[in-house]
Amino acid sequence: MFRPHTARKRDLADAPLRFALYVEGPRDRDVLRHFAQKLSPELAKTMDPCVRILGGKQPERAAQMFGRLVEEAGQKKRDKPRGLCILDRDDDERWNAKKTDDAQDAMSNDAANLEFVVWNRRQIESYLLVPHALRRCASKHGADTQFDRILASTLPDNGDEAAFASLNAKRLLSARGPIADYLGRPLRAREIVRNMSPVDIHDDVKAVLTRVRDYVGTRRNSVSTLVGQPA
Repeated sequence: MFRPHTARKRDLADAPLRFALYVEGPRDRDVLRHFAQKLSPELAKTMDPCVRILGGKQPERAAQMFGRLVEEAGQKKRDKPRGLCILDRDDDERWNAKKTDDAQDAMSNDAANLEFVVWNRRQIESYLLVPHALRRCASKHGADTQFDRILASTLPDNGDEAAFASLNAKRLLSARGPIADYLGRPLRAREIVRNMSPVDIHDDVKAVLTRVRDYVGTRRNSVSTLVGQPA
């Protein structure tokens, strides 16, 4: 179970130097923040200054940026920072493995505190695909039973993680996707998460946010909750 942790003021001030969270783009940052806000507003607040945008799926750039952060911490005689880089799975397993391995190989020993996580589902947007939350959003825009048929024809069965790993959620939720085509506008991540309850948030997301919570909220060096395990 995910349990919020209240950070001290000193932690808030130190967070950008003690921990960096690398994500592919602004949308990844925003979706992750919406999930954090739902679980713990305090966590969302402490996470914000730690986020760094990579400008795409660039694990090697994360390694370079983190290396500079480690160097800066050394110059200021601070403890070595921790880093977490979160990447979409997309549809090329060999690319994921090679690029993250290359990035880790390129890191110096001093930068070895950077960890790479690839979502079990295809994209972070995949974790927004909670049918009853989508229905609640759509009902405010006059959706009827046809919307249920759209969901039934596009979403995998609940628990079919293999199907979610291949489903292109970005396209499904885009301005040109079937949901936007029916409603006349896309559903925003913020409103979808607002219509979710904490129990609707997938364990993958809770596990990542538990890591973040431990890094920004305490001075422990180890994280007990791993991706893929219940948070």
